[in-house]
Amino acid sequence: MAYILAMHVAIVGMVLVPLLAPAWPLVLLPVQLALLELVIDPACSVVFEAEGIDPMVMKVPPRRVGAPMFGRDRLVVAAIQGIGVLAAVLGVYWWTLWSGRPHDEIRSATFACLVLSNLLLIVVNRSWRLSVLQTFRQRRNPTMKWILGITLLVLVLLLAVPSLRTAFGFGVLSVLEIGRAHV
Repeated sequence: MAYILAMHVAIVGMVLVPLLAPAWPLVLLPVQLALLELVIDPACSVVFEAEGIDPMVMKVPPRRVGAPMFGRDRLVVAAIQGIGVLAAVLGVYWWTLWSGRPHDEIRSATFACLVLSNLLLIVVNRSWRLSVLQTFRQRRNPTMKWILGITLLVLVLLLAVPSLRTAFGFGVLSVLEIGRAHV
């Protein structure tokens, strides 16, 4: 749930950009939003469901009777993650906008940052107890590797294949620009 909330905070924030700044170029087209949902849903239903049970789960005391399943502390962390992703994506958007890029290139860089941030959220939210490195060392989840690999492949194809780029309203980005989209 934290992953879903965090990712949707960023998406909703980017969808609101044209409402708050109508003179700025449209960030996300409907076809791009549909594609994002096609990445987010499998991540939830495949990666997180295939994640192994934390071996320390039996050492954690049970929730109090009537306590919410998803407490305030987790909601706050998810909201902070979403705001962080939104800030990164807005930063890439503003950087490309102010550098005078064409609208389709702005859209490409922003979308690439959003997809890469999505993958980062998947990796970060696999465990709330272990660090990212510990999670990779201690937990094997081959479905995560497949989702990450397929998502990266689709992103590369969308940005590299001219017919796909045109269909999704993207412009040409260099490898350096794609790297900057996630910094």
